[in-house]
Amino acid sequence: MRPTHNILIFAVLLVLVFMIAIWGCGQTGGGGTGSITSIIVIPYAAYVSPEATQQFLCYGYSGSTNVGTVSATWSFDGTVGFIDSDGLFTASTEGTGTVEAAYSSFSANSSVTVSTTYESGQLYQIEVSPTSATVRVGAIQAFTATGTDIDGNTVSMIPVWSVSNTTVGGIDSDGTFYASVEGGALIRCTSGEVVGTATVSVEGVSVSITAEADTYVDSSNSTTNYGSETSMTASYDNTTTTERYVYVQFPLGSIPAGASIESVTINLYVTSTDGSDYEIYLVSTSWTEGTVTWNTKPTQGNYITTGSFSSGQYNSIAGGNLPTIVQGWLDGTTGNNGILIRKGTGAEGNVTFLTHDNADDKPMLEIDYTTP
Repeated sequence: MRPTHNILIFAVLLVLVFMIAIWGCGQTGGGGTGSITSIIVIPYAAYVSPEATQQFLCYGYSGSTNVGTVSATWSFDGTVGFIDSDGLFTASTEGTGTVEAAYSSFSANSSVTVSTTYESGQLYQIEVSPTSATVRVGAIQAFTATGTDIDGNTVSMIPVWSVSNTTVGGIDSDGTFYASVEGGALIRCTSGEVVGTATVSVEGVSVSITAEADTYVDSSNSTTNYGSETSMTASYDNTTTTERYVYVQFPLGSIPAGASIESVTINLYVTSTDGSDYEIYLVSTSWTEGTVTWNTKPTQGNYITTGSFSSGQYNSIAGGNLPTIVQGWLDGTTGNNGILIRKGTGAEGNVTFLTHDNADDKPMLEIDYTTP
């Protein structure tokens, strides 16, 4: 092959390589930035109501040619709201600020004005109460909202409730929050463009446990078992010197091992009472609901507390060292044999509770605990 011919081929290839390089530099696909000479933010200026949102976009330019949107890094200079990584601005309070987009070595910005004009009688503000709340998993928290105009007068409204993080719980149309898992969220109450907020923190767990065994024993019927009765009575009669003891036991299988018990309340529904004091003790030995009698009753353990009761409602036992006691039951350091309710020796009186065999108002153990 002649030398001049080789030189000609080499020159043609060199020209092709140069043209491909120029063409490649002019493309923006695949995130290339070589052809972009400037960027702009759209809209150039935005007017946003408090709690409303505004989407911003960043466009790249090659000279005077718009090459489309680019993935910018967003920031906001001001205290009237915030902008997320996708360019969505959320307004919070009235005032001004600046949205800025950065791409490669370029930057551009847009002004933001947050403002709303209100008149007397027009909804201006929503106050949510409580402003913050800590709720246990499985528990509920009621939120209320009050709307006012710019003069502070109450204004009627139709509230729409929502929660920012539906993983931790949900909220119904009446403002009742239902906690699901531990975490935090923002509670919002919206009417039109006006939004009121509160914070909720879900910490620990709250559970309600129904009694698995309950009964009473009667000294005047020492061999009779009352395990299937729908009510149970603790009493002492000075005339006959007869007495009845009540026993209640709760299962703890729903609480995970290693949990820390923080508070304990025993709730018993009372159908009748004389209003006097009754003594509550631990039970030291095991018993069986379907067979226990006065003659075979379990051993009375340590004193817990004293309680008096009112009829026609649930009554709570929460004194003494119940959290420590239940912690011992859970950890297995003490036997879970339940509690005993009785009158003090020689003290006359009677109180009757509903049992877990009753259709409603069963004995309940309320426990708050945290997990490791």
